[in-house]
Amino acid sequence: MQLQLSHGNFQTHEQQERNKQSIPIEIQSTFASGKFSGAAQPLTERTEEMTAKPDRKAVFTLIELLVVVSVIAILASLLLPALSKAREKAREVTCATNFKQCGMALFLYADDNADNLAIQKADPASYYNGGTKMDLRTNYSSYIGTFDVWKCASVSGVKSIDDPGNADASSRRSNYMYFPSLTNSKGYVCHWKTNYLNASTTAMQDLYYRKQGTGPLRANHSYGGILSEFFPAPKNPSFTTYSGGVIKAVNILLGDGHVEWFSGSMAPIYAISGSNYYFGHPDYKDPYPDTTDL
Repeated sequence: MQLQLSHGNFQTHEQQERNKQSIPIEIQSTFASGKFSGAAQPLTERTEEMTAKPDRKAVFTLIELLVVVSVIAILASLLLPALSKAREKAREVTCATNFKQCGMALFLYADDNADNLAIQKADPASYYNGGTKMDLRTNYSSYIGTFDVWKCASVSGVKSIDDPGNADASSRRSNYMYFPSLTNSKGYVCHWKTNYLNASTTAMQDLYYRKQGTGPLRANHSYGGILSEFFPAPKNPSFTTYSGGVIKAVNILLGDGHVEWFSGSMAPIYAISGSNYYFGHPDYKDPYPDTTDL
């Protein structure tokens, strides 16, 4: 039996042959060709091989980019209208909240003044009139906290009634209408004595009217329309609303203190004819028609 020395170990020829058979053919050929040097590959060479960049760069094709852009456009078209509606709804709610705060100021004032509200001495949109010495800011400043609530939140950029930009000496208006003491063909729209008010009378309302009943629509809540400041512009930025368009709805502060949202054809509109104010739906009633001398 022939013996061979291999790394200090004695192996028979038969054992060597069995070991060779257990090694894969590819590795045997490597050993046979002498290509395997037995030395470890340098670390730097192995690192370079592992970090070598592939021949083809991974990039988006034009079609892939167009697909991504199309998906984004579709999602935006679905989300933006919903966000816009949510934003407008929030403004409508803020408008209603403003009216409630105004209503609280009105009734607090009445509690201190023998149940009397401050009297409207001009047209419903007026809060100041130099000729009649009316100034609702003076009446309600101690009760309202801030006049930022005396304006519609749906009208962009409208100023509060105590803004110094409102500087006309004769007449100043806002986009909230104030009715106490005004009448229509059926009697009082809103009596100035709070104990004569009920849910059929209107204390305040969103601006919504046509001059003489035939002019362009002016409304705080409308579809379309152009943001406009009205007489006596430019000295009355609180009298800003949308001109033209189609009415959407109005918030109304009723005589019992609650606020209602009347939409579309249900929204009441007023038109000035002389000293009378005519209204549509709802059917405003004077609950106490025989109290004109109070």
